[in-house]
Amino acid sequence: MGPSVESMLVHLVLRIVPEWSLEEHHRVYRDYFRDQGNKNGLKVSRTLESGLSLELAERYRAEGVVETARDLLGHAVENHPGHAGLLYLEKAFDPNKPITWLDVVAHRKFTKNHDKVEDERNL
Repeated sequence: MGPSVESMLVHLVLRIVPEWSLEEHHRVYRDYFRDQGNKNGLKVSRTLESGLSLELAERYRAEGVVETARDLLGHAVENHPGHAGLLYLEKAFDPNKPITWLDVVAHRKFTKNHDKVEDERNL
């Protein structure tokens, strides 16, 4: 699938990293947030929007572009205020540990070493 907002969402839901360049991925991401308020713009839940931000942040983190990863994490927090998983990740972000968007938005929280995931609702 070529770069498009719809394709980006399909990749996210299927948990497949797009084969697009980071620049193409970031362009499509910006297009989504730019157009979401338009009459014909696609609008998805805040949970999926957070996933879009976190998936792109993970790609940047994996490439060593930590500041952009942090910026995207901040964007996710701004778009989903009060979300416990996002707030925790923002505070405990470790650029050496992968970001797994579904664990974060499903209210799962990493332990200190991020190797084990616990469900916050059971803590």
